[in-house]
Amino acid sequence: MTGYRLVAIVMFALLAGGCATGRFGPVLETPAPVGVHTLKNLSLNEWQALLQRAKVWQPIDTRSLNLAAGPPLPAAQRIGEELTCRFVFPEKPLTAGTPKFECAGRPDDVVKVKCGEKNGEVYAEIAASRLFWALGFKVDRMYPSRVSCQGCPTDPFATSKTDWHLGKPENVGLHVLDPAAVERPLPGSAIEVPAFEGWAWPELDTVNPRAGGASRAYVDAAEAAGCVCSTLGQQAGAAGSDVCPWRCDTGSRRQ
Repeated sequence: MTGYRLVAIVMFALLAGGCATGRFGPVLETPAPVGVHTLKNLSLNEWQALLQRAKVWQPIDTRSLNLAAGPPLPAAQRIGEELTCRFVFPEKPLTAGTPKFECAGRPDDVVKVKCGEKNGEVYAEIAASRLFWALGFKVDRMYPSRVSCQGCPTDPFATSKTDWHLGKPENVGLHVLDPAAVERPLPGSAIEVPAFEGWAWPELDTVNPRAGGASRAYVDAAEAAGCVCSTLGQQAGAAGSDVCPWRCDTGSRRQ
């Protein structure tokens, strides 16, 4: 596992909702991957070893942060008030339930765009991401922007999900999406086992400070912050699992 030192700190990303493709994480019968094991092709034992070493919090000088501007980015990655990008037809259909699609500002720079005036994620994710950033929990960065999508179908979300099987659309043009929120993922590599993406809430219980992972206090703080965020989001009419990093109803033993 020496090649996995870079993920000694595993950052749990925002808006996955602690969301994995399985409610409680990979099943014990998950077969070992065929071929070379990489971070996106791990065995269950390798996956569990990495989760034991996960960090969920890092110290941050909250007073120094500009919450209105959001986390600073390198010049080449900054998201301004206006963003021009080209629609990207995904390699596989999106599984999301709210409007979003992939768009490339440059061929090697693809971002996720969330859009729709009635899409609560556009507004709530920006606020939630800034809150967790200020608290020291590492989450994906979200920025408001007016997006001009080139080579874009009339409904980029449908093209990326329900109509994906129809292939790349031919009837495309320039479409302006406002309001929209643009997502910059945290730096790092995803860890995956066959047929499983993301992470599940109960898996936080496997984090082990003796293995180099976060202390129980930090894990409890993350769970508490996630529960508050999820509850407030649901009370406000937004889907808490869509706008917050963690949920309170996924079967954790520590609620």
